[in-house]
Amino acid sequence: MKISIITVTYNCRATIERTILSVLSQKYKNYEYIIIDGGSTDGTVEIIDKYRDRLAYFISEPDDGIYDAMNKGLKRVSGDIVHFLNGNDYYYDANVLATIQKRFSEHTDVDVIIAKVMSDGKVCNTYLPGENISIYLDAHFPHQATFAKATLYTQYGDFDPEYSICADYDWILRIYKSGRKLYWCDDIVVYYDTYGVSSSIKCVAEQYLVSKKYVSEMKIFLPVNVEDYYADEFRKVFSRNLLKRKVVNKEFKPIIAAIVQGENEINIWGAGYIGNMFCEFLVNNGIKVKYVIDSDTNKIGHTINDISICGIDDAEDNFIIISSEDYETDIGCLLEERGMLPDKDFITYTKFTIEFIKKLLECGYDDGGFQKITGIDVLKNLKEQVK
Repeated sequence: MKISIITVTYNCRATIERTILSVLSQKYKNYEYIIIDGGSTDGTVEIIDKYRDRLAYFISEPDDGIYDAMNKGLKRVSGDIVHFLNGNDYYYDANVLATIQKRFSEHTDVDVIIAKVMSDGKVCNTYLPGENISIYLDAHFPHQATFAKATLYTQYGDFDPEYSICADYDWILRIYKSGRKLYWCDDIVVYYDTYGVSSSIKCVAEQYLVSKKYVSEMKIFLPVNVEDYYADEFRKVFSRNLLKRKVVNKEFKPIIAAIVQGENEINIWGAGYIGNMFCEFLVNNGIKVKYVIDSDTNKIGHTINDISICGIDDAEDNFIIISSEDYETDIGCLLEERGMLPDKDFITYTKFTIEFIKKLLECGYDDGGFQKITGIDVLKNLKEQVK
């Protein structure tokens, strides 16, 4: 079984060598490596040139975006299985291709294998049958996690250039709709860069367009409203991007102060990944965080941004923002058992971000083009959620 690996690049000088070496170090050697560069000017091409004799094909020329480049790569494929590895990503270890070859050998009736990726220091699940709401609703299918039989691209077509970010999602749904067999495995295959376009507001907007197309075509019943679902996805990505980019804005402080009932000091609950970024965001925007509360005894006694992490019994009775969406319901119940009242004494991260983004949009803050692309009135939707 020959595996064709395609890397598309554009000005990836800082990361491309790591990507290339992760391919060349694979223990499974029955592969071909194709690189399609979009006409880089930052030294990327010079790095690739060092490994040109190890490549099956390489070209550097302007293209019309990532999927145009990926389609160019597909035309050069001679293998049985195709995998796309971006110039900012790299294989998890030297056994990835051997593992995928083994999975296809074990499941000979499978057309596409979808694995897991590592991102932001944690394993990211793709869509999981039986756990997600629907494959037609924001299923996470990064092409970095997908290994597909090459014949599928011939039979069902390549990536639709109508989409600039989510053509891989559209392609997977096209294959699934056609009745071909997909298989999800627990193997981690790639370190995946989420700082690219796939983490943008436009990505959420395109996911909505893809979902809406297939839901409408196939008259699929979903337990949630598609517009409401994607308005909430917009909220999550919008707020996450504010934290990741460490945005500081003088308009933020009075908005946050109003949400936390005008308290001079607050506590946040959660010293995890979101909690770390959220704490820094609040402090940078002039909000005084007294304590970070957490129930993990391994974290208690440490600090985040020079702020002590403590248990709930050791924290002063300040207004609390729960900085975790995964456990906010359980934490909220615990706080209520201690006599604290929702919105008066504490607020969940979901409710906080709804109120915060609603106020920003009311003040004319840019929504990243989401409403223009989707037609969804996010402000109206958030106001309904607040009710």
